[in-house]
Amino acid sequence: MSRLHGSSWQVLTLWGIVAALITVALAAAEGPRQEGRRSLTVEGRLGVMIYDDFVNNQSRTIYEVRQIALDKKSEGRAWALGDVEGLAEVEPGSMVRVTGHYDHTSDRLSGRIQILSPPDGSLESHNATTSYNMIVMLLNYSDVQLDPSCSNPVAINDKVFIATDSVAAYIHENSFHRVSLQGTVAGPFTLNLSQSSGCNENVIVNKANKAATNAGYNLSQYTHKYYVLPTTPGCSNQGNVCGPLAWARGACDHHVFAHEWGHNLGLRHAAVPENPSCNPYCDYGDFSSTMGNYIAIPPGSSSNLRHFNAPQKFELDWLPPAAIQTVTASGIYAVNLLEQDGEIQALVIPGANQVPYRDLVLSYRRQIGFDVNLPAQFEMTTSIHQYDMRPTTLCPIASTYLYGVVGDGQSYTDTNLGVTILQLSHSSVSATLQIQFGPCTDSDGDGVCNANDNCPTDANTNQLNSDSDGFGDACDNCPTVANANQADLDGDGFGNACDNCFDHWNPDQTDTDQDGQGDACEGLFEQCDPYCQDEGFGCTFSYFGPGD
Repeated sequence: MSRLHGSSWQVLTLWGIVAALITVALAAAEGPRQEGRRSLTVEGRLGVMIYDDFVNNQSRTIYEVRQIALDKKSEGRAWALGDVEGLAEVEPGSMVRVTGHYDHTSDRLSGRIQILSPPDGSLESHNATTSYNMIVMLLNYSDVQLDPSCSNPVAINDKVFIATDSVAAYIHENSFHRVSLQGTVAGPFTLNLSQSSGCNENVIVNKANKAATNAGYNLSQYTHKYYVLPTTPGCSNQGNVCGPLAWARGACDHHVFAHEWGHNLGLRHAAVPENPSCNPYCDYGDFSSTMGNYIAIPPGSSSNLRHFNAPQKFELDWLPPAAIQTVTASGIYAVNLLEQDGEIQALVIPGANQVPYRDLVLSYRRQIGFDVNLPAQFEMTTSIHQYDMRPTTLCPIASTYLYGVVGDGQSYTDTNLGVTILQLSHSSVSATLQIQFGPCTDSDGDGVCNANDNCPTDANTNQLNSDSDGFGDACDNCPTVANANQADLDGDGFGNACDNCFDHWNPDQTDTDQDGQGDACEGLFEQCDPYCQDEGFGCTFSYFGPGD
C-alpha cells in the first residue's frame, strides 16, 4: 500500500474542499431538491412551440424559454414552461426570467415570469418585403432511416426551393411577391441517437447542427433551420412561432414544410369554432388555408398548398392598409380576389365590445394559382373569419377562426354585432355584398333591404344593374341603356332612352323592317299626304294607347 506524501495530500485536500464548495454553491442556486423536482431560475427568450399531429388531427402549444447560445453550433437549451403566473400577458420574443420549480417527470418549469426586455426583432417581425435563407437538414437515427419521400436531397431541394410548385414559389405567390425563400438541403446525416431516444429537441438540434457544421456548412448564414427526421413514436411535426426552427417527422410533403414554416413566419392555426361536427380537428378546421390541416392532393395538382387566409395575410403585412376597408354602415360593398394584389381585398367589420375582441373579416376566393387546391365550398364565395385585426407588434397570439362561407343569395348573421352579410353576386374578380346593421325592411322578399335594394318592389337578389344607372335590371325600363331619370313619355313601359317609338305607345316594340324605328312610328308617316308634307300639312297624328 502506498502512502501519500504530505504535499500531495495537501493538494488533494485543497481540490476536495474546492469541489465541495462548488457543489454547495450549485445546490444553493438550484434550491432545495424534492422528489423529481428542484428550484430553478432561467433567463432567456420566450418562444412558442406548436406540435402538429396531422394524422390524428391534434395539436398542442407549449411556451418555452430558450437560453441564449454562446456559439453558433448550439441553439441554447429550451425549457418548456408549465403553470407560469402572468405568462399570457408576455409577448413572445421578450427576454424573460422564470423563477420556480422544474419537474423532471413532466419536463416543465413552473413559477412566475418577469420581463427583462421587450422583443428586439430577433424573431420574425412584420416585414412585408424580405428574403429568408433556410437550411434543411435530412437526419437518420442510428437504427431507423428516413422515409423514402425525405431521403433524396435533390428531390427535397426541388420540393422546397426550386420547382414551380415548391414551397418557395408558393410563398412568393402567396405574399404577392413580397417574400422570397431560398436555401440549401444538407445530408442525410446519421445521428448518434436511436429512435427510442425520444423527442428531446435540444439534443436533436445540437447533434444535427454539429453534423452539418462538420460537413462544412456555415449555419450562421441561415435565418432558419428545418430538421427532417424519421417517424418517432410520441413525436410530431413542430415549429417555433416567430422563431427560426422547424421539424418534420415521417413523410415529406409540401403541406408539412409550408405549415411548419408558416409557424416560423408568425402564424397560428386556421381554426373553426369548437362544435361537435369538427371534433377532433377544430383547431385545423379551416381548409381554406395551409395553416389548417392536410387535405388530399386535388386531381391535376402536384401539391396541396392553399393561400393563407385574409387575417393571416394581414398579420404578415401582405395585405397593406389600402387593401382593407373598414365597414361601419349598412350598404352595398365589393371585395376583390384575395389571391390577386390590388384594391380592396378584405372588408373588416369592427368587433365593438366583444370579449375576447374579434373583428369580422370578409374575403373572396377563387381556384386560381396555388388556390387551385381550394375545396369547392370556397370557390367564388365569401369567407367570413373572426380575428383581432387591431395593429399588433411582433408576434400574433391567436389562431384565425372561420365562421361561415356564403355564395350568391346566401347570408350570415352575427348576433353579437347585429350584422347580416349577404352575397348578392360575383364575377371572376370580385363579389358584391350587402352588409346590414340592425333591422331590415325588405318589401319584395329578396333578402336585400329596401335601403340598399335597386329594385325595392321587384325581387332581384343579385341586384344586377347592367347599365349602372342605379336601377336594377328587374325594374329598369331600359336595362341596357343608362337612364337614371327612367323617363317614359308614352307610358308603354319602355324608357325614352331605349324606346324605338318613344312618343307613341308601342309596348311590343315591333320593328318589321328592323331599321331601329318602331312600326308604330312608321305607320303614322304613311298616313301623310306626300304633296303636303313639305308644308307641314296633310298628316294626321294620333295617340295610340291601351285599348285604342
